[in-house]
Amino acid sequence: MAKISVKQVAIFSILTFVLALPLIAQADGELSWRGAISSRPAGVAGTWEIGGIAFEATAATQLNEEHGALNTGDCAEVKYYVSGGSNIATEIERKSTYMCNTGGGGDDGEHAQVYAVVDSLPAGFPADMTGDWVAGGVTYTADAGTRFEQEHGPFAVGVCIEVEYDNSTGVNVMLAAKTENGYKCGSGGGGGEGPHSQLNGILDSFPAGLIGDWVVAGVTYTADANTRFEQEHGPFFAGACVDVKFETGTTNLIEVSTSNATMCNTVPGTGGGDDEHPEEKFYGLISDVPADPQNGLWLIGGGAFSSTLGTELKEEHGAFAQADANPNTVCAEVEYYQNPAGGQYIATKIGTEELYKCTTSSFTNEVYGTVLSFPPDLYGSWVIAGGVMSDTYNTSVTTNFEQDDGRTFAVGACVKVKYTVQNGVNHVRKIETTSPEHCGGGSEPPSYPGEGKMYATIDSMPPIGSMSLRLGTWVIGGQEYQATDATRFEDEHNQFAPGACVKAKYVVQGGVKYLTKLEAEEAYKCRQTGGAEDEFKAYGYVEAFPGSGTLGSLVGPWQISGVTYQTDANTAFEQEHGFFALGAFVEVEYTTSGAVNTATKIETHVAPHAGTGTFMGTVTGQNDDNGDGWPDWELDGTDIYLTDRVIEFGGGGQPAIGDRVLLNTYRGLDGRLYVTSAGVVQHVFLPLILR
Repeated sequence: MAKISVKQVAIFSILTFVLALPLIAQADGELSWRGAISSRPAGVAGTWEIGGIAFEATAATQLNEEHGALNTGDCAEVKYYVSGGSNIATEIERKSTYMCNTGGGGDDGEHAQVYAVVDSLPAGFPADMTGDWVAGGVTYTADAGTRFEQEHGPFAVGVCIEVEYDNSTGVNVMLAAKTENGYKCGSGGGGGEGPHSQLNGILDSFPAGLIGDWVVAGVTYTADANTRFEQEHGPFFAGACVDVKFETGTTNLIEVSTSNATMCNTVPGTGGGDDEHPEEKFYGLISDVPADPQNGLWLIGGGAFSSTLGTELKEEHGAFAQADANPNTVCAEVEYYQNPAGGQYIATKIGTEELYKCTTSSFTNEVYGTVLSFPPDLYGSWVIAGGVMSDTYNTSVTTNFEQDDGRTFAVGACVKVKYTVQNGVNHVRKIETTSPEHCGGGSEPPSYPGEGKMYATIDSMPPIGSMSLRLGTWVIGGQEYQATDATRFEDEHNQFAPGACVKAKYVVQGGVKYLTKLEAEEAYKCRQTGGAEDEFKAYGYVEAFPGSGTLGSLVGPWQISGVTYQTDANTAFEQEHGFFALGAFVEVEYTTSGAVNTATKIETHVAPHAGTGTFMGTVTGQNDDNGDGWPDWELDGTDIYLTDRVIEFGGGGQPAIGDRVLLNTYRGLDGRLYVTSAGVVQHVFLPLILR
């Protein structure tokens, strides 16, 4: 190839706000569901009914038919998000029939998986792969429905293969066979797990810390520090369907993971001990409560669940009556099984849950907590105590791990976790070790990075003269703030004066709150209830709260971004966007009396820049569509909703109609896209020199 000896200069337009981001809205998080297709539109767009739940497909919905066409009766997995109470499909994929089997034939629950070396092949091989295969000394019968894959070389005697089979009739019917790397069968070098078996079964019991004895389908398996844990299909619970991988010839667990309920289905009345129903967990918004909650059809998350006299009903996080009066406002956790005879979903338990459990993974949270247990290779389930509660967080190969300043991952270590919630499971994007003070281990409550913000009235201010330039001590909403040369002032709405409503943005350094920006606002923004009495609003990060590190009440003093708020029995607590924990981003509505700030409401919210979606477009309209006093936008025909939680506009200032903007967004439970931060796209022309 000839060298380019002449310098070539090209001029490119680049974004000053951000580089290399997509120019369209990204998916704001997905859930998944698997079941048989009972109806579908002629084309892609329209209503699909899959596994008893309706999904709306659009022209943007991707159909994956790698394993066959998506016809009525076929097994399919759908990825979707919830928008305005509807399930919007982003992808529909054909799956093997056994993955949706409900007990009417084929895999009836005795589906298992094993890695073994081929001892002998069918008589007609390779022209005809059906017949008896012997692998690891066991005979498996392949028929016309068996799937074969030769990803790691051709089938041959002595080759390691993975076998999926069904032995419900006493014969090992081969469902699938594929060649594998030799180390999975304990040969071929390269380390690895060695010979192991894999099967699906119902989880009878498991230890609280995950390490110890697990009883699956009546068999006891032992998990140790080397066992991996996965909860991709929901959290562990007694009655769940799980996939266990264990060392062949022992009960030592290599890996245990939750699985789709259809993988464990058994047919009632077929003998073999108690008629055990495989159960699954599902989280969704309640759209309809039957007249008789103990005997009727519930509509939850777009699916229909039948209750019986044996269904346990719990209202720990809200009343069912509220869900009936205001559909799609109450989150429910459903434990259910699928009736093999009729296919309907039978609920064994329905309980109200915190709203964050029903999110569509459209935003990320950051919290601090103490590690109680974690997997040895870091991938799997971590149990972390983050305040008034402990929770399980799932890591994977996409998780970013950081061990800074000589601090290593260990039980008792303080970590910062960035995660999303999907179908009730916390999926970790990043986990890093940090100073113990962030977990309440220091003498003083820690201050978290990030900007605080509040809407409140001015109590007092520095004298405004030609020399002071508004620098000095401001008292706003009963709190002292320091204005410096770096503080920006905006007073277009009215002049700064005692009693005037302002928006104050600040950072805390060394216990001092420094103003980064002070902006005059309309008076109604300091009266959150709409009445004559001032009720202020603030946004910040939880630094300390009652019960931090222990199970306790939420009533008492809270420290949020350097400010102390007192809660009492009248304070409303809402956890729509994650649970209360150290480092959680919250909104506080409060009143002041003397030096006491009394919180009337505290709720979790999406932090600045924490939405998982991005949107770039041209502002074509600005209207207050939802009547909250904040201008909502239309970008190229798409409605985007703003709130006072938009922390900052980019260097171009507040956008006007015709401006091109880049937004960080998340999708709310009402299906709307909300903005956490916005910037006007500006262009700078820079030379690019190619040699």
